Amino acid sequence: MIMYRYLYVYQKLKMKKSYYQIDRHFELIKKSENKSNKELKKNNLKVANYLNIGYYLLTPIIIGIFIGKVIDNWLKTNFFLFLMLILGVIGTFYNLYKIYIDERRKNH
Repeated sequence: MIMYRYLYVYQKLKMKKSYYQIDRHFELIKKSENKSNKELKKNNLKVANYLNIGYYLLTPIIIGIFIGKVIDNWLKTNFFLFLMLILGVIGTFYNLYKIYIDERRKNH
């Protein structure tokens, strides 16, 4: 009985794949088609913004290390690498704060 029901549901689903879904009781129910293309694009944009967080956080540190290393090689010291690393970390926290504030404004 269950196998027959499963095959019946599978055949119905195969015929109208994009309009029906199976609920937890193996019943066919109509899919809600409330999501428009604008909502899908909006969700994709949110995902893209979250994927860029790594760049926002690592870029100031890497740039600070590079600039500090160049200045240290030019002046033959070891002070500027540490100073620029600290400035890069501060820049990273600033970028993280800006991301937080932007998300907070969007949600309210």
